[in-house]
Amino acid sequence: MSAQTTERKAGRKAVVVLASGRGSNFRSLCEARARGRLPADIKALLTNVEGAGACDVAREFGIPVVTVPSKGLGREEHEQRVLAELARLEFDWIVLAGYMRLFSESFIRRFWDERLQAARILNVHPSLLPAFPGKDGYAQALSHGVKLTGATVHLVGAGLDDGPIVAQATLAVRDDDTVATLERRGLEVEHALYAEALRELVELPWAVKPHPEAGGRPRVVFDRREHA
Repeated sequence: MSAQTTERKAGRKAVVVLASGRGSNFRSLCEARARGRLPADIKALLTNVEGAGACDVAREFGIPVVTVPSKGLGREEHEQRVLAELARLEFDWIVLAGYMRLFSESFIRRFWDERLQAARILNVHPSLLPAFPGKDGYAQALSHGVKLTGATVHLVGAGLDDGPIVAQATLAVRDDDTVATLERRGLEVEHALYAEALRELVELPWAVKPHPEAGGRPRVVFDRREHA
């Protein structure tokens, strides 16, 4: 990976949101945009599930819906159909909001940015990465007995939840938490974090670089001096 890559603000950004479920994270982005707190245009919602709750959210906010059903299709065939639909749209970022499909390496490479050493795909994950990657982040937190968990917004890399970290927020694990209660409070953290992280990505100058002393996994570093 390069020692440092930089992204600077250059006009209003456009995003396409991919979702499979009820769309709670998608709603948080739409609401942030409606309140003027997200300076980005949401060009479309793409879903792989006909009738997903996210579709109702899109219609509520006047956002076009593109449905590419995945049921009964292999990953390669479905991804080709998704790519065909995305090719009709002009956008800067893909934003994942509960999209329950794993991307192949070839799909990720279609949106790979060598300057960033990551794909122009943004994801929110229910843990403080690199802890508890993959499925069931809140259940993993409970089973490991941690006292703190949280949410991570990151760029999508070539491996599992391994892309540069954009932002994180913590959540205390209560002694009486169940998976359901922890997830419910965790979603509130995710909603606030995701909208703010996307706002900063499209509004502020930033760079992807490793820690100057420790090296290792690069992360996104924002230059907030112009907005201080």
